[in-house]
Amino acid sequence: MPPIFSKWFKSKDNFIAETMFPISEKVALVTGALGGIGQEYIRALLQNNIKGVALVDINDACAEKFIEDLKKCFRGQRLFFIKADVTDLQQLEDAYKKTIDHFHHLDIVVNNAGVLDERNFERTLNINLIATIRSTYLAFNKYLKDFKGGDEAVVVNTSSIVGLMPYDCIPTYSLTKRGVITLGMVMGTKGHYERTKVKIITICPGGTETPMLDMYSDMPDELAEMSEGLMNESTFQSPEFLGKGLIKILHEATNGSVWICQNCQPATQVHIEKNNVLLKSKH
Repeated sequence: MPPIFSKWFKSKDNFIAETMFPISEKVALVTGALGGIGQEYIRALLQNNIKGVALVDINDACAEKFIEDLKKCFRGQRLFFIKADVTDLQQLEDAYKKTIDHFHHLDIVVNNAGVLDERNFERTLNINLIATIRSTYLAFNKYLKDFKGGDEAVVVNTSSIVGLMPYDCIPTYSLTKRGVITLGMVMGTKGHYERTKVKIITICPGGTETPMLDMYSDMPDELAEMSEGLMNESTFQSPEFLGKGLIKILHEATNGSVWICQNCQPATQVHIEKNNVLLKSKH
């Protein structure tokens, strides 16, 4: 997938926080924690000495084995699994409450739950976009704002390269991922930061080897041929690169920034122009 992009917007409303965000002694909540990317996020956080991680996922089939395998590599009781459907507001908020009850504070939220389902576009909208918005608001307005262990907390939302460069064969998925990018840009402003001391960063993976790729085989007939061409033309990276990308952006990213992680390369900040709209009209 080709690189993109123009200039990162400069605005008096965009708050720049240059200090490194330390990971040790922090507590994270990760949704979609048992997916291919989610598991690598968890491993990367543990490798960087995070105090604790709440793993939030609707699928608990592999939770016990995954946690036991991690405990063999990482000492301490630092993992806490919560089964929850992120599209259910009460279950989502309960996941926040259980995390704080268990670890006593919360510093990092990684919204990573996602699906690619063009047959049931309402499901895609609900999981990828609406649940991400709800979780971001819960983090900003209460659970990170009031329960962070230090001076600052961070939300990281997982978007996609197709949020920057939409594909015609996956229209709903592209729309939801663009919405996640926009959410990060509008919440990552000085006003929101000053009232909450919460930063927000968006990471956009390129093609990645995860179970989500299997969803391309169940596309609506009108999109199937186009999606086949996309799969044939694309190269896919190991999800391990997303784990490394998460740590890099936690250390380096400024508030409201957008990053891509594709083609097995280190995460790189995307530069997007703001308020640059060209209007054409006929008189």
